[in-house]
Formats: sequence, structure tokens, C-alpha cells
Amino acid sequence: ISSKCMASIQELLTSEASYTESLKVLLEKYYKPLRQQQFKLKPILFETEIDQIFLNVEDLLIIADQLRQELDDKIKEDPNIPRIGAVMVRMAPMLKFYEKYAANFSKASSMLQQLREQKPNFQSFLEEVRRDSPPTLTLESYLIMPVQRIPRYKLLLEEILKHADPAFPDAGAINTALTLVSERAVQCNEATRSAQNMEALRRIQNSLQAVEVASEERSVLCEGALHRVRSRRGDKVRCT
Repeated sequence: ISSKCMASIQELLTSEASYTESLKVLLEKYYKPLRQQQFKLKPILFETEIDQIFLNVEDLLIIADQLRQELDDKIKEDPNIPRIGAVMVRMAPMLKFYEKYAANFSKASSMLQQLREQKPNFQSFLEEVRRDSPPTLTLESYLIMPVQRIPRYKLLLEEILKHADPAFPDAGAINTALTLVSERAVQCNEATRSAQNMEALRRIQNSLQAVEVASEERSVLCEGALHRVRSRRGDKVRCT
């Protein structure tokens, strides 16, 4: 196995370990403290708001930690030719949990911004966490990590295959894993686009009051002001 291929395999493990630790910080520093105070007389955030922002992060941590452990075991089992392909193939179906998170991310980000502006005590809580020791990233920085993770898996698997020798025994399994992860990345993108389209339709429906427009069969082609543009070929409508 080439040194570059081995380095790519090692990067898959180290990046998964780093990602797992980041999710733990997200839960320990942000999620759990907010959960613990939700039943107080004046909570920082209500249960529904917490659920909307964090959604299924706990599930994603379980998946990431299991993947990290299995990758580590495989590398220790055979440090010279670690066969991590089967691990990635076995874990690929579990990545379906990322679709729900990715689809909710835009809505969660919007709510987070609103809560920052509307709830001074929430803003104070976030600033206090950042000042804690050791220093942490912003809540937004942690929340976007799961959205970036599946594309990262795809890139790392491509790098492993790119640097693999022709006789690399794990090439078949890694190719299969790459196909499965790529399919999951497409599904996450589709889920995100569908959720954003539905959110835009609901905004339009609210602006039209009683008119029913929000439906999965409809798509928003443009959202903005309409202007009539005159030309020699006839009038056109442009959205800006």
C-alpha cells in the first residue's frame, strides 16, 4: 500500500475522531445545558425551539462514534493494509439519519438567528459558553459540521482510491462504499432542496393569507419582486 494511500486512510480516521469530539462538545456545552433549563419558570429556550435547532444530533454522535471505533479497530488489526472498505459499506445505510438533519438545517439556522435577536438571555448564554475553558467554536460552526460530513466522506474515499496501488485488496469494497456514500450525498442534497422549496412556498402562502399554495408538487422558480421589461420582441417579466 502506498504511503499516500495510507495517509488518506489515516486522515479518514483522524477526521472522524475530530468530528466525533466536536459533536460531543456541541451536546455537552450547548444542547444539554439548554435541555436542563427548559422546565424552569423562565427557560432560555423552550423544548420546541431546542428540538428545531438540534434535531437528531444525538443520533449522529452515536453513528460517528461507532464508525470511529470500527475504523480504529481495523487499522490496529492490520496497520500495513487496513481494510476499512467493509466498515464504510456497513455504515452507509446509517447515513440516512443525515438526510433529516440536512433538510432541517436551513430552518434551524433561521430560527437560531431569530432567537439570538429576540432573546437576550439566549445570546448571553452563547457568549458565556464561548468564554468557557477550553474555548469553543460558535454554535453555528458546530451545527454545520453534520451537513459537511457526507461530502467529506466522499472526498476521502476518492483520495484513498486515487492513491491506491492496482493490486490494493480493499479497492472493491471501498469502491462500493464510495458509490453508496455518493448516493447518500445526492439524497441529502435533494432533501435539503425540497425542504427549502417548501419553506419558500409557506412564506408565499403566508403573504397571500388564505390562498393555499404550499404543496410538494409545486416548486419556487424565483422569489422576489416582479418587473415588466419592455423590448422589441415583446414584454417580459423578470424576477429580482
